[in-house]
Amino acid sequence: MTLKQKVVKSLKGICIGLALNQLAGGLIESSLTFYHPKIKIESNELIRYHSLPPTANALDYVDAANSLVRADAVENDDCKDYALATLNTYSQLVRENGRDDLEDKLRIVIGIPSVSGEDGHLWLEVEQNGQFRPYESDTFSGKKTIINGSIDKEGWIMARSFNGTRIFHPTFQSFFYPGGFARMVYLSQTVGKEKD
Repeated sequence: MTLKQKVVKSLKGICIGLALNQLAGGLIESSLTFYHPKIKIESNELIRYHSLPPTANALDYVDAANSLVRADAVENDDCKDYALATLNTYSQLVRENGRDDLEDKLRIVIGIPSVSGEDGHLWLEVEQNGQFRPYESDTFSGKKTIINGSIDKEGWIMARSFNGTRIFHPTFQSFFYPGGFARMVYLSQTVGKEKD
């Protein structure tokens, strides 16, 4: 093998490695499809919500679902528990009230809401007037990045669930996250350690 062939082969390996690093982040984030939240709302807790007004919209249902989730939560539950439990409860409420028209009006987002914050977060997006708007379901995290229906413009959305489901797909933006998966792993290991 000539030197030129060795260089070309090495460059191909480096390019493949870099591509995998960039692709892995969004794809691995998608594994939350199989996570079971610690917060679980039982059917008997939904009884008082069996007859929501027919004029109730998706935001009304999300608010009801999130209030049930917050009532059952404990301080060590985290954003993924809140977001996934709220989606599950929302789906139950929609089914119980026969509101099939609202099934696909809620989805989950996995991202880094602010470049300065560096830690990952899960939140919901609820459809209002034809547009999806951020909805913070976590009450204990102290996250201040999702305010008035918007996230920090510097943030990164790594994955979203398909509307009304817990099945995630990476976003196009996730493939361009600076540092890719290697940086995500590094940050997940270092965030919060300086406080200890």
